[in-house]
Amino acid sequence: MKASRLTPKCLALPRSSSSLGGGLGYDMIWRDMKFILYSDDKVVDTRCLGILRSCNATQRLQIETGLNESIALAAHAKAHILRWGNESAIYRKYFGHSPSIEAIGAYDIVVNGDRGGVLFRCDNPDGNCQLNGWGGHWRGENATDETVICDLSYTLRRSLSTLCSMGYTVSGSKTNTFWAADLLHRLYHMPAFGQGRVEHFADDYDGVRKLTIGNRSVSTRDSNTLQYFALEAYAFDLVVPGVGCSGDHDEGHDDNELPYP
Repeated sequence: MKASRLTPKCLALPRSSSSLGGGLGYDMIWRDMKFILYSDDKVVDTRCLGILRSCNATQRLQIETGLNESIALAAHAKAHILRWGNESAIYRKYFGHSPSIEAIGAYDIVVNGDRGGVLFRCDNPDGNCQLNGWGGHWRGENATDETVICDLSYTLRRSLSTLCSMGYTVSGSKTNTFWAADLLHRLYHMPAFGQGRVEHFADDYDGVRKLTIGNRSVSTRDSNTLQYFALEAYAFDLVVPGVGCSGDHDEGHDDNELPYP
């Protein structure tokens, strides 16, 4: 009897690594995710993220780039927690003294998890893209592994390379300013990533901060908290090292935070 061979997940080998400095003591691995372009709704390879042909070339490029930035954002958030744990003031700001294992897992599944046949599409099968202000949506019971990206996203979303610029602050701006956080949120809706565990318990920055103080047991699996933490850690560690761009929105909160290591 021949031993079975496991087919590798649909991730390319790391393209490059770069030292981040700032005392983190690790190298960031930038991964290139592979994609399959489907001509219809049939998902034939559960190892890869699929993009339907309803997405044109420019839409596809933005989705691919955004998903790779989502991986970079999640990878850094995980690495920050592994290095500092709840000794990090940023960790305690968003997760309190909660054990770090759940938050680490929520980020790791985005970086290393199987793709589970997840599919992105750019048509409007459910009609929701006609609703005012909708940049996309999870299809829910209609198709649990599918997410629609509406036209509005392609004019509003920014690259993670513009974090902390053009007036952006973590506390004063929306998480979905960036493809990286927007698609992270959309991945968590789908069973392959969120597993029905990551949910919406808070709606905005103020809600996230109140959640941290009042119900820390769910903060490590709140979709918005995971996004805000990832953005703030990325900004503080990488974009403007030691400073970040949290904004002054959180003045007056008594978080009993430790100084940043």
